[in-house]
This record gives sequence, structure tokens and C-alpha cells, in this order.
Amino acid sequence: MPQISSFYGIVIFMNFTDHSPAHFHAWYGEYKVTVSIRDGVVTGKMPGRALRMILEWLELHREELIADWEKAQNGSTLDKIEPLNCRRMFLEINKAEYLGDYRIRLWFNNDEVRDVDLADSLKGEAFLPLFDKDYFKRFAIRFNTIEWENGADFAPEYLYEIGAIA
Repeated sequence: MPQISSFYGIVIFMNFTDHSPAHFHAWYGEYKVTVSIRDGVVTGKMPGRALRMILEWLELHREELIADWEKAQNGSTLDKIEPLNCRRMFLEINKAEYLGDYRIRLWFNNDEVRDVDLADSLKGEAFLPLFDKDYFKRFAIRFNTIEWENGADFAPEYLYEIGAIA
């Protein structure tokens, strides 16, 4: 059974001249499932988190999987398919640039650039120092988001959601 991908301990296989409908096999430890390529129907047992990753990977690579299925039916060599990348699963900020007032341009790990205006988001005691624009513009990227010296930060998902495409 040719292995076409693997990620986070999950191994993806496809058999040559296998039965319809078009599908692939996923193994994770002692768990095994068969996943229909066109509609994502799953047969077998798999822990929830691993299954969510498998289905996310399916959504990203459906066309490549169909192409591999057709090759497998003809006995041709299968192409390897890119593994699931956590950078696609979890938003992170790679770069940030102060634009003026309470606006920041953010470069996310999904290759999108968004401008956020945080003027209406500075609520609560932790954000009081940020009303000083000189303090506000001294943010840094720490871990996966922007943060200020006093520890104030915003979740990257929130920043992505409120941001406008730059």
C-alpha cells in the first residue's frame, strides 16, 4: 500500500486497483479509517483530533487525491502529497508594522496581510497604557501575536477577524 503523505503521526495510504468509491486509508497508531475523497465519508474509528486533521487535509488536497486515485486505478506511480502544516491550522503573526493612531498592519502565516484598527478594542485595565500612542507603537511579536511591555496582547484570530485586507 503506497504511502502518499504523513503528518502528526497520521499516515495516509492509497491502494492500487482498489474498489470504488475513490478513497484513501489513514492510520494513526492502532486506529484505521477509510475516507471517501469526494464526500469525506469516514468508515472506521479514529480519535476526534486526528480525524479533524485528516478531514482538513482532505479539503486542502482533494484534487491531488483524485489524481492519485486515477493513477492507482491504472497502476501508475502515485505522487506524494504535502502533509498538513500546522501553520495553516493555527494563525500566527509573522510581521507587524505600525501605521499610525491605533492601526497596525499584520502579516499572517497564511500569507494574508491585514490592517487592524484597535481603537475600539482597547477595553479593560490591561489596555489603559496603550491609549498613549507612543506606548502603543512599541509592540513586539512574541509567540504568535503582538504584545506590549505590560503583557497586553490580542489573540491572532481576533486580529485576523477584525482586520481589513491590506
